[in-house]
Amino acid sequence: MDEHNFRQEVRTITADLQRLAAVGQTHAREVAVRMFSRMDATTHPLEFGIACRRGCSYCCHYHVYVTATEAFALAELVGKLEPSGKSQVKKQLEENFRAVSSMTVDQHIHTNVRCAFLSNAGECMAYEVRPSACRSHHATDVNSCKVTFEDTRSPLQNAMKADLKMTSTIFVLAQEMAHIEAGFDDKRYELTAAVREARANPASFKRYKAGKRSFP
Repeated sequence: MDEHNFRQEVRTITADLQRLAAVGQTHAREVAVRMFSRMDATTHPLEFGIACRRGCSYCCHYHVYVTATEAFALAELVGKLEPSGKSQVKKQLEENFRAVSSMTVDQHIHTNVRCAFLSNAGECMAYEVRPSACRSHHATDVNSCKVTFEDTRSPLQNAMKADLKMTSTIFVLAQEMAHIEAGFDDKRYELTAAVREARANPASFKRYKAGKRSFP
């Protein structure tokens, strides 16, 4: 992505965020889908050679930090899931919240915590609005994923494709810059606590669009 396209992406996301502020929290998923569809269209051609496959879920136990926009999109999605999926996500969110709340950041980083949106079949129930952290993550060798899953303090790093990682990072930077230019909260939050708060507290969206800290 060159500088012109980068600036265009920032302007497009900024406009979407401003519209979101006008129409309300229930349209966060729509904004996220548009934003991520542009990211996917650029990164998909670069995915040749990665080891990621449907049903592979080692990385779905990592600690994940999300933007407030992503948290609101995920919170909205929960309400649109079919009953059994909704029940599973809500239950897992509560279990994860209790577990993570008692951990230090370092403990969380080195503890496998099953994502609340991971189905019993090992598939992502939030795939269309999965956060940018999940979209950016990948590996060229599944063995490295297995090793770091089984030994959370392993020094081994997942091998990634440089062009794919760089392109994903540029899109993430565009999203961050757009939040700043729109005057919205640009911080990142632990996924479980943020989605739980987004669902439970309408005041979090008011803080978000006012540029204040959305979640505790």
